[in-house]
Amino acid sequence: MKYFVWWNGADGVRVDIGPYSLANAIEIALDQQQRGNFLYLTDDTGKRLTLAAAQRLKASTAPKV
Repeated sequence: MKYFVWWNGADGVRVDIGPYSLANAIEIALDQQQRGNFLYLTDDTGKRLTLAAAQRLKASTAPKV
């Protein structure tokens, strides 16, 4: 599955970029959150995810060692 990152860009316009892997989308979302712009992630079906939900999903799908 691929993921898109949404945030408030210049002039308050919503910006989305992607598609990315979940790990890359989380990294971009964290960067935007630090800037105070992050809104949410969506998967390729359009389902919205908060950053916390995406991080839980990543942890639950990580290979068990």
